Amino acid sequence: MKAAVRFLRIALLHCLFVLAISPSVHALEASPGLTETRLAQLVELVRELRFQDEVLTSSITTYAYTAETKWLQRYLSAIEHFDTAFVRVTEGYPEIGHITQKKLTQSAETLYQIEADVLKLIEQGETGQAQAMLESIQYLENKALLANTLGSLNKQLEQELIQRSKAQFQAQSIKLTDEERQWIQQNPTVLVGNEPDWPPFFYDDLNGNNQGISIDFLDLIGRKTGLVFTFTEVANYADLQNMLKNGELDLLSAAYYSEERGQYSLHTPAYITLQDYVFVRDDSHFQELDDLSGHTLAIPKGYATIPTLRQTNPAIEIIETDSILTAIEMVLAGDADATMDAQSVVDFYISEHVFSGLRSFPSRLRPNQLRMLINDDKPLLHSILNKAINS
Repeated sequence: MKAAVRFLRIALLHCLFVLAISPSVHALEASPGLTETRLAQLVELVRELRFQDEVLTSSITTYAYTAETKWLQRYLSAIEHFDTAFVRVTEGYPEIGHITQKKLTQSAETLYQIEADVLKLIEQGETGQAQAMLESIQYLENKALLANTLGSLNKQLEQELIQRSKAQFQAQSIKLTDEERQWIQQNPTVLVGNEPDWPPFFYDDLNGNNQGISIDFLDLIGRKTGLVFTFTEVANYADLQNMLKNGELDLLSAAYYSEERGQYSLHTPAYITLQDYVFVRDDSHFQELDDLSGHTLAIPKGYATIPTLRQTNPAIEIIETDSILTAIEMVLAGDADATMDAQSVVDFYISEHVFSGLRSFPSRLRPNQLRMLINDDKPLLHSILNKAINS
């Protein structure tokens, strides 16, 4: 029964992305002015609002209970960043829709007023009353309204990005050379690494069938080229990388490129761009990646972000785990201070296991581009996939 519920949750999350292809569930208001550049900017602004909202909550709450001025300064700084992003979103992007705009404005204005009253009470020494206001139903309901509206908008934007990527991909045909067509005739089957637990991008259903956004792209490539994709036995991500390195498989369909991986693989253009988020316990003081210096960060073994972090943040102690789920559980148990992965992946596991007590913030590392990695002994397969994705 538990496995069935788990599959249904994964499938539902996947469907949220897949349904974005259909105009009938197009969540944002249609507008020719929402170019790809403006859409990307809106995505970053909404991520900034979600991050600053969490900083505001933790800062003013801690200030109310400690009266330490460093938390007031952090709150005031976050308010400035939040206001800037908020104005840009609500005044510069009518595509988010009137209802969404109304919810954002209503909740934000109410929270501003309550928090202003809280600051006055703290200044007057009435910390008990200040704490009570932060625990009031009105405050908590508006906090939830703001967080839920931003979260919903974030999902809509992700769906829009994927819809546009797939629509562009489906609309164009590809021209293969005689050599490439001959290679397909002689090598019609391509062996793909099977990582079952990275939803909504790649996962296995109850019957062991491969599902996910990356699988959808493989299906589209198959229709355009005639290639047939088969899958290895289930393995963890580090083992799949080793299999690719050793020539035991042809392709990884969902991977980040790195210089190390470039030594044994060829990479396609990106088909999705993802932002990694850091997840920490609610009661921790961490607000940005640099705050983890001298602390522990749990990440699955084989992730491309590990060498990047060791170069950019060498003071962070990295714990390599077997899976992202294990990393999340370590944070909740207090065995690690944080974990990091694409937000949609971690959000799925939080929802699936009904985890509570976690919050997140952007890693501030450069966005990761999801690509396909190909065995470097197969340059013609690389050329074919490049044409398919670029088409």
